[in-house]
Amino acid sequence: MKKLFGMIVMVLCVYVFIKPVSAETLTTEDNMFKYEIIYYPSGDIEVEVTKYIGTAAEVVIPSEIDGYPVTMLGNYSFMGDSKIVKVTIPGNIESITHCSFI
Repeated sequence: MKKLFGMIVMVLCVYVFIKPVSAETLTTEDNMFKYEIIYYPSGDIEVEVTKYIGTAAEVVIPSEIDGYPVTMLGNYSFMGDSKIVKVTIPGNIESITHCSFI
């Protein structure tokens, strides 16, 4: 019973410290991407690219936006963009979510 209680407490602690507190949707100054700045309870701040809105055929995803690391490509972020022929993804991307490139 003590082990089960300990595991439940551990899972709850991880959830509290990993779950984002808030996010705000913004657009880059060059009008290439929509993105969210994600604030975590731990103090970490990351950026998720939520939509490519540019017109280039060759896209370079920035490693930082507004001084924060870009770590995620969101669901459907490049959806339906048939003009894109090449995407350069920086090394700090940790997550490419469901259907990012459909």
